[in-house]
Amino acid sequence: MDIDDHPSSPSAAGVEMQEDANSSNSKAVDGSRHPLLGPLLDDDDFVLDLRESFSALPKGMSPLHSVFLNASKDPRWYGLLRDFVNFEKLNPPAGWPTYCRTSRLPLVLHSSPNGSKNHNKDAIPDLDIAKFGEEMISWWASQQPAWRTSGDTSDWSKDIPADATWAVLHRGGIASLYTIVVGLAWWATTMDLELLWDLVADVAWVMRQFSGPSTASKRKCDGDEVPAKSVSARKRWTSLVPFVVTRDSRPQNRGFAGQKAGVNHPVNDATDWIGH
Repeated sequence: MDIDDHPSSPSAAGVEMQEDANSSNSKAVDGSRHPLLGPLLDDDDFVLDLRESFSALPKGMSPLHSVFLNASKDPRWYGLLRDFVNFEKLNPPAGWPTYCRTSRLPLVLHSSPNGSKNHNKDAIPDLDIAKFGEEMISWWASQQPAWRTSGDTSDWSKDIPADATWAVLHRGGIASLYTIVVGLAWWATTMDLELLWDLVADVAWVMRQFSGPSTASKRKCDGDEVPAKSVSARKRWTSLVPFVVTRDSRPQNRGFAGQKAGVNHPVNDATDWIGH
């Protein structure tokens, strides 16, 4: 199944990100640090409620709760987590397949196809922030419908036309939104950039379109959309915990398209998916 391609992030964004990354005097950022990127909200009732709401998330995400909550203390980050929890409660929204497409997915976000215990599920890798940020923006742009971008990935439209469809985003898979939240958590943990917060705001807005009063699932559907499957939340996420992988150490078991257990086939980013 093909997904509509859109231009990757504009070069200006890459230059801006590279300059910001260079100003930190470190191209590769130590992912073990957890700087506070905004006003402290630890004692706020909203944050306490958010922590409690995580109990509604699939159990397969539990190793990542601390990553999500410690990524940033900025109110915008907590707002994204709130929208993410509300989105997950739909389990799953109409029109979403349970698989996550890996086309343009940042390499470090490729996921373990069977939840292998040999990988630290909540480990944050060292990141080349300029490269990782560009890949995150490019991946998100590739999943947006044409009516959102109009060829300009620096400005995603929020004006929803009457005949709007989210078919392209649907084909990315419900797991793609979970995976991008993980990527945003890694990014927020390592550096505070306006490009990051622009993407945080847009991802949160998109999730609200499916979990708010005017859900996109009620809109006219495109004929190419993949029908939602009835799959339990626990099953959906058990195999989707991210870990670091290089092109020389691809997983050798089930999970990627056309891949047989115990056989290490090369991965084609243009066609492969992660999931069950």
